[in-house]
Amino acid sequence: MVAVRCYLRHFITISSSFGGRNSVGLLFVSFIFCIFIGLRFRADDFQIPPHRQAVSVRCYFMTEFTTIKKIGYTQAFKAITFGLVIAYVIMALMAGPFWLFQFDYAPTILFAAVMIYIAGYFFGGLTGIWILKHKRPAILFGIIGGFLIVWTSTFIGSLIGFMNEGLPNQSEISEPIHDYIYKPMALVTMFGFLPIIFVGIWFGLSVKKNGEKIVN
Repeated sequence: MVAVRCYLRHFITISSSFGGRNSVGLLFVSFIFCIFIGLRFRADDFQIPPHRQAVSVRCYFMTEFTTIKKIGYTQAFKAITFGLVIAYVIMALMAGPFWLFQFDYAPTILFAAVMIYIAGYFFGGLTGIWILKHKRPAILFGIIGGFLIVWTSTFIGSLIGFMNEGLPNQSEISEPIHDYIYKPMALVTMFGFLPIIFVGIWFGLSVKKNGEKIVN
């Protein structure tokens, strides 16, 4: 029908430049020609080809997937910042406001702080997919995502002390692993258990809240 209207408009414009019987004749020929065009071309010929439709659908889902990941790691960054502030304040109450610069392992802590944001980017996006795409429980998987972020950053941060101080020692390999990897992981899990759960609950619920308008 689109083609018929286009050709009809075209021939009416041409025929209007002639007068009298010639104009009537051209209009009649135009009408017959437009019927022929309408029968010749099917409606499907003017639709988007299936492969281009597939590309459009794929681009839409890729955009949705990217948006879900962005919601996840954005909320993870907020939760991480909130958790780090709480941890710093607690330590400041016990050891003074400048406690971080009074210890030899300050570079390790700063490196772990950088790594926790990198882990938050990865596991935050993954948590967003779990909650928004796969419809997993927001509270449970927010807590799981929180523990994965903390454990990963603690483990990677502990590797600095292990390689710089643990490996050069002449003791058995089991002792540096215990002192520089196992012990920090255990301490972080023990003292950070409740804060990680509370922040993880907020994290999961915030991901769900911010993603409902995107997924629904």
